[in-house]
Order: sequence, then C-alpha cells, then structure tokens
Amino acid sequence: MSFQDKENVAKTIKEAKDDFEAKTCVKIIQKTVEELESEQIEWYVNITNSLGCYSNVGVSEEDRNKGQLLHLQEQGCMIKSTVIHEFCHALGMEHEQSRTDRDKYVKIYQDRVLKEYKWGFAKTNWENVMEFRDPNLEFLADSSTELTFYDVMDITKAYKCSEKCSKPVIACKNRGFLDHQCNCYCPEGLKGDDCNTIASDDCGGIIDLVPGKEVQITSPNYPNSYDVGKICYWLLRAQNINQTVMVKIQDFDLPSNKDLFRCYHWLEIRYNLVGQPGRKYCDDRFYTDKISSSSFGNPDLMMLIFDTATVTGVDA
Repeated sequence: MSFQDKENVAKTIKEAKDDFEAKTCVKIIQKTVEELESEQIEWYVNITNSLGCYSNVGVSEEDRNKGQLLHLQEQGCMIKSTVIHEFCHALGMEHEQSRTDRDKYVKIYQDRVLKEYKWGFAKTNWENVMEFRDPNLEFLADSSTELTFYDVMDITKAYKCSEKCSKPVIACKNRGFLDHQCNCYCPEGLKGDDCNTIASDDCGGIIDLVPGKEVQITSPNYPNSYDVGKICYWLLRAQNINQTVMVKIQDFDLPSNKDLFRCYHWLEIRYNLVGQPGRKYCDDRFYTDKISSSSFGNPDLMMLIFDTATVTGVDA
C-alpha cells in the first residue's frame, strides 16, 4: 500500500535518518527499484504502509533481493521516535525486556500476556505485564524521542563505527565512548576531549568523593534566590566502582504546579546510569531524604542536574 501524504512521510523518515547519521556510522540511503536492480543491491530495507509499526530484529536470508520489511502504518506510526524505534529493530536491536539480564530490572507477569504476544511482553487488557524493580525508573519506558546515549553506544559497538580511528585513541572518561567521528561521545552534562569537563560554565562541577567525608552542594546564591535560566551539572564520583554515592537532602523547594504534577524548575538525579535520564524532583517534598547510586548501573557515579532554564517565565 502506498503512502498518501508522501511529503510528511518523507519529512519524518528524514528526521530519523538525520539522527542516525549525526550520531552513528549508519547511513540511510534512499534507492528506487531501478537503482536496486542496476546496482545489484541484495540487502536493503523496504518501508511499507501496512498494518502496525514493526520490524523483524535484524536481517535474515529470506530478505535477500526482496527487502527486509519495515512496517510503518501511515496513521499512527509516522512519528520520528517510532521510525527510529523500528529502524533500531531492523539494525538488530532487541527490546530492553528481552535482554538476558532483564530479571535484575523488571518482573514479567507472564499470566497477563496473551499467547500471541508472548514474544513482545506487550500490554494486554490495559494491565501492566511488566513491572520495574525500581518504580522510580518506570518513566523511561517509551520516553525518548531520539536515539539515546546507550542506543548510540550499542550501535557504535555493533557496527564497529570507531574501528577506523587511528591509534592511540582517546581514553574517554566518566563512561563516555569513542564515536564514529573518533571523538568522545559524552553523557549529558559532560564535555571536553575526554568527557572530563562539566558542561555548565559558572555553576556545578566534578566532585571527587572521599569515603566518610561529606561534601555540601548548594544552588547558586543559596540561601538567597537562585538566578533562573541556567542548567547546572554536578558529577559526583567515587574513588572506584566498588563504592557507591549517596545524596542527603536537607533544604529543598522548587516551583511547581502540584495539581498538574508539573515541575517548572527541578533537580534531576541520575543515580542508575550516568547517561540515562533520572527522576526529576520539585516543590517542597522530596519523598525521601536519601538517594544512593544503583549497584546495577554505575555505582561510582551520580549526576545532579539543576534545571531552571527549560521552562521560562517562572521565578525562583
């Protein structure tokens, strides 16, 4: 079935294509049927307007000379994040809940999954069939609109995007990695040739912790009102991966709309993986007075992000 709004389809696919090509060595090149035949291209992806949004994981011998089908129904699937998601499957990427170590992070309720959906652990009858071991990270499911830090890392590794880099290569720090352009690809909040510089200029910093010694972190101008329009990053770093980081909250009050459960300014705490979004906290309730880094992620690192810039027009 052909697409009706070809202009919008082309625009959406290009947005996904641009994300892949900016962050990885994967190139998405449009070809006509005639070009495929004249250039004798055996392996390619065939995007079709058929029911549903899905793709097989990786290519199979059956796809040779007829295309690996990537199903993107025009109504409902032509969204940048969905196109990226399905292209990731076509490249060979599985869902997170299909990982061999998934039981450390989620619990699957198999009795709630219909037989025909067992392969995907989908939602059935509006009941959750998957429960996060850490409920504070449930928001991560289906939250990204672009390739995430760890998507880029996995594609770079699987497709050997940095193998062409001349030796000696840069030693990227703080869980950064060498990308397809032979530069360190850094977690948000870090920059520099080796990911060892904080991204905020006049606030935040990298704090190397010493066991048993507390370090106090305050917002700019504390105890007075902070200046709005800034994003401050603090990377808290233990001495080795066998140590964890703990944050205690003593004074906290950031503007919000409690009725709408909406933060206007917030403190984001990345306590699991340093390149993974963390839970955002605002208003005057912190729900807990202690947060520790996760032993399942990067136990020796924690990123604090104080954001007063994303939402404008709100005073401190």
